[in-house]
Amino acid sequence: MKKQMQAGVSSACFYPMPLAQSLRLLGENGINCCEVFFNTFSEFSPDALRELRGILDTYGMQVPSIHPFTSEWEYLFFFSEYPGRLEDGLELYRRIFDAAQQLGAHVMVFHGDRLKGTCSIETYAERYRILNNLGQQFGVTVCQENVPRTRCSSLDFIRALRRELHDEIAFTADFKQALRSGMEISQMLNAMGSCLKHIHISDNSPDSDCLAPGAGTLDFIKILSQLDGLGGVDTLMIELYSKSFGSPQDLVESWRFLSNIIESVQN
Repeated sequence: MKKQMQAGVSSACFYPMPLAQSLRLLGENGINCCEVFFNTFSEFSPDALRELRGILDTYGMQVPSIHPFTSEWEYLFFFSEYPGRLEDGLELYRRIFDAAQQLGAHVMVFHGDRLKGTCSIETYAERYRILNNLGQQFGVTVCQENVPRTRCSSLDFIRALRRELHDEIAFTADFKQALRSGMEISQMLNAMGSCLKHIHISDNSPDSDCLAPGAGTLDFIKILSQLDGLGGVDTLMIELYSKSFGSPQDLVESWRFLSNIIESVQN
């Protein structure tokens, strides 16, 4: 069944603003869907999660996805030959999946192995499967993202993962990262196909590869129609760098812009 898409905003847009403060700012500005970007271990603690849950409840906000800062270490935990790292990585990510579950998230963004990683596609697929199976115990799907410094920055690797894992693989498509990897956005979306579950969305122009949606030249009606046709995406999360927009109001306007296009495409 085709999913109803919705627009959201990542707390990462306000980095290095503390997580609780960034969520409160989104809520105060009427944004009711957000991605939680965890920036440090203390934010997984029971007290911190209670505070975050309270903010979400106060403003009626949904959290479909999380993105842990530990993504920078995933190549060490899950794709290393060193004995014991996989088990330790799984124990750490059990804690992250538990935090996701407490916030109501069903997606965790995953960077995976570094670009120079050497493990076979069979080993990569098996390690992904192990981690994703753990996530499923908490109702969370691990969504492999295309990041230039990782192996999933190429169309060939995306296609290889799909061949190896079939419907077991899920993807996060990041528009700005695709451009930085030399991929056309439409090509990336086609390569991920029906396994595409989550979007980190941004606009672009000849002068910038990361702009707030509506501030650049991307044909959103065309792109969102393509996403609608794929059928598996439920959230288009605006994820920008803090220098890519001027004020929280810019994000609000982009969120409304994107929400209006989603409505026009799906209705």
